[in-house]
Amino acid sequence: MNNLFKLAALLLLLSVFPSSVQAQHQLSLSSGSSSPGGTTQLSVLLDNQGPEIQGWSLSLCHDASGLQLFSWGTIGTDTATVNGGAEPGFLTINQELDGLTMGVVVDLFGNQTLGLVTGFIVLDVEYEATGAVGDTPQVTFCTLGSPPVTTVVVVDGQSVPPETTPGQISIVSPNWLIFGEATGIVGHPVDFPLLATTTQAMDGFQIAGNYDPTILTLTGATAGSASLGAEFVSIQQTAAAGEIVAGLVMSFQQLVSIPVGTKLHILDLQFDIDAAAVAPSVTQIVFVPSAGSPPVGNSVVFGQYQEQPNLVDGTMNIVNFNPFLRGDCNTDTLVDIADGISILSYLFQGSATPTCRDACDLNDDGSIDTSDAIYTFSYQFVAGAPPMAPFPDAGFDPTTGDGIGCNGDADEL
Repeated sequence: MNNLFKLAALLLLLSVFPSSVQAQHQLSLSSGSSSPGGTTQLSVLLDNQGPEIQGWSLSLCHDASGLQLFSWGTIGTDTATVNGGAEPGFLTINQELDGLTMGVVVDLFGNQTLGLVTGFIVLDVEYEATGAVGDTPQVTFCTLGSPPVTTVVVVDGQSVPPETTPGQISIVSPNWLIFGEATGIVGHPVDFPLLATTTQAMDGFQIAGNYDPTILTLTGATAGSASLGAEFVSIQQTAAAGEIVAGLVMSFQQLVSIPVGTKLHILDLQFDIDAAAVAPSVTQIVFVPSAGSPPVGNSVVFGQYQEQPNLVDGTMNIVNFNPFLRGDCNTDTLVDIADGISILSYLFQGSATPTCRDACDLNDDGSIDTSDAIYTFSYQFVAGAPPMAPFPDAGFDPTTGDGIGCNGDADEL
C-alpha cells in the first residue's frame, strides 16, 4: 500500500512539475504573412539549454483549409553544419499527406553532438496560402507517417519530447486603400483624396473613417480620376459628425472597373474647414474598423468577392491664406496704371515692400520683376492678357506654395 501511495504521489508531482529535462529543449516555428496564392517560408528553430543532443525527429502538420506545402523543406543553415561543420551523419525529410517529417542523427559514430544553442535553424519550409484574407492558419508539431514519426530530441540515447510552439501565417490583402494628403484654407472647402493600390481590377469599395468634427465637416464625395463615370458615389447621410462612411460602385452590371495600378486616385471627400480652425496646423484623417448607422466597414470588391485591404491613414494641412485681387499692387481695389508704377517703384526706387506681394505678381510666375509692370501696362493699354487668377474678383491664390503671399499669410511663412 505504501508503494502504491508513493507511486501516485510521484505521478502527481510529475504532472504538476514537468521534467526539467523536457523544459530545457524547445522547438518553435516562426510566423509570417502572405497574400492569397502567395508563398511564405517558416523556420523550425531549436533552443537547447540542457544536455547535448544526439539527434531529433519531428513532424509538421498544417491547416489544409488555408495552407499547402509549396516545398518539401530545406535543411536549415545550422543543421547543415551541425556535424563538425558538415551535414548530419543521417538526414531525411519526407513529405506526408498532411505535412512533412524530418529525422536527424548528428553523427553516426557519436563523436559530434549539439550543445547549448538558441535559435538554431533546423529546417525551412515554404507554404502556399490557399485561404481567404483574414485567415490565420497554423503549422504545428505533430506525429505523422507510418511508422509514426514523433517530435522528440535524443539525449543519452533517450527520446525526450521538447516544448513546442506552433507558427502561423496571416493571410493579408495585396490591395491598399490610402488616405492621401491635402492642404485646405481656413473657412473654405477642400477636396481630400482617397488612393488605391490594387492587383486586380476593382468594381467598387466602401470605407469607414474618422476626422475631427471641431475642425472639419464632411459634405460629400465625388469620383476620382481613376473612377470617373462610376454609377454610384455617396457618403452615408446618417453618419455622425466625425465619421466617414462612403462607397462607390463603378457599374452595377460590372461593365467597367477601376484598373490595376499604384496609388490610383479613386475618390475625393469634400470637407468644409471651420472658420475658427487654428492655422497652420495638421489634423488626421484615419480609418476605423467600422462607422455609421448602419455600421459599414472597409472593403474592396472584385466581382462577387470582397476583402478588407491594407489601410493607410492620411493628413490634412490647415493653412490661412488671405484673399486678394491680382494686379492690385497698391491695394486700392483697382487694377490700373498706378499698379504698374508701384511695381517699378518697389523694384528700382526703394519704395516699401507691397503689403500683398502676390497681387503684384501679375503673371503668377512666383516672382515680382519688370515683366509684371509690363504685364500691367499691356493689359491697360494694348489689349494684353488680363492678370492671372484671382481676377477680376478678389479670391484665393490657385498656385499656393510659391513663397509669395499676401499680408503675412501661409505663403509668406
